[in-house]
Amino acid sequence: MHVVVWRAAALLLRYPDQRFYDRRPMLRAAVRDLPDGPASRGLELFLDHVDRTPPLRLAVHYLEVCRGEGLRLARYADRACREGVLARLPDYYRMAGHEADGERPDLLPVMLEYAALCADDWLLLANRAALERLHLALLARGTPYAAPVGAVCATVGAAGQATFSDEDEPVLAGLAAEPESPEPEEAGAESALAAPPESLAPESLAVLLPFEAPAVEDDLPEPRLSVR
Repeated sequence: MHVVVWRAAALLLRYPDQRFYDRRPMLRAAVRDLPDGPASRGLELFLDHVDRTPPLRLAVHYLEVCRGEGLRLARYADRACREGVLARLPDYYRMAGHEADGERPDLLPVMLEYAALCADDWLLLANRAALERLHLALLARGTPYAAPVGAVCATVGAAGQATFSDEDEPVLAGLAAEPESPEPEEAGAESALAAPPESLAPESLAVLLPFEAPAVEDDLPEPRLSVR
């Protein structure tokens, strides 16, 4: 089920445009079918936040928090990791047939899509310390975007290899499909900008606190590129 978490988090960490909202029912259904735990609860918390936040307000907050360097793991990685596994990301993506579509290869949603494609957490595990630092930075800002990142943290290295079953295939196919766009709704621009973005309550974020960050090893793991 970890691949569903990664794919869902990758979509939730994208800019909230019309396609983002069109996918919301599929995301809600996919998350509802996940086993109860920190990962599913983190995704549910963020989806609840999306449901109660005006679209323009969510978009403005995304730009404040996530654009530019906001979701790039290189910002939080040490030198060895930046010059090692992160520098080789384009090669790993090319070998797996993963297209970054001109985006920075160390952007977390791009890395999550690769992990879901390969059904393997080796890349996330190699960048575990940077991933946790990103999570802590988002928690410190009090942003709801800490929730999907925390959900990913809860799956990295958990119970050995990433779990993938036949039941996951239709869920992943649904999340990967282009949604049909309904008629756009009023965004409520004035009310969206009238107040600062909401934050998740500290007690809600407590379940998403990261595990202890490990020391980054000099010898990085060799990638496992088999695609399920």
